[in-house]
Amino acid sequence: MMYSFKTIFSFIAIALLCVATAHLSAARRKSRLKVGDMAPEFALQGDNGKTYSLSDFGDQKVVLFFYPKDESFYCTQQVCSLAQGYSLLKKQAITLFGINHQPIEAHAEFKKKHELPFVLLSDPSSQTIRAYGAYSPLYTKRITVLIENGKIVKILRKIDVNKHADQILKAFAIAGD
Repeated sequence: MMYSFKTIFSFIAIALLCVATAHLSAARRKSRLKVGDMAPEFALQGDNGKTYSLSDFGDQKVVLFFYPKDESFYCTQQVCSLAQGYSLLKKQAITLFGINHQPIEAHAEFKKKHELPFVLLSDPSSQTIRAYGAYSPLYTKRITVLIENGKIVKILRKIDVNKHADQILKAFAIAGD
């Protein structure tokens, strides 16, 4: 049985592509943040025009929730749920930030419309979003990273948009209402 040059070349190209994809996937898994890692530093502008850095919060508890888009159905549910539970988070000295790639102007409108009591940070370059493993070519992934003393203490990947504040409190081992 004879194969044409084109068939053999196609087979080799597909095989190389499979190997390269497997290698990249393994590299991503290796570089993925995990509990105990130092949280990547960032400096991002908030909806209020102020620049925030992780290092500004020293040994405090900081929660970064990454979400796809302002005004989308589930994102709106998520931020409103967090707004409802915000007093419990504040009582436990937890600083909360929402992050996605949208501009601060969009965040400011979203915050005002839904009366959100926490800061929304803009990452138009997606550099911080990538560093925390929330990057996707089409949107920001919905994950939440809990940080204490500059270290990652928990990463939530299965978010209940209606009970997100409770998830955060439980993850910090603080009983919510």
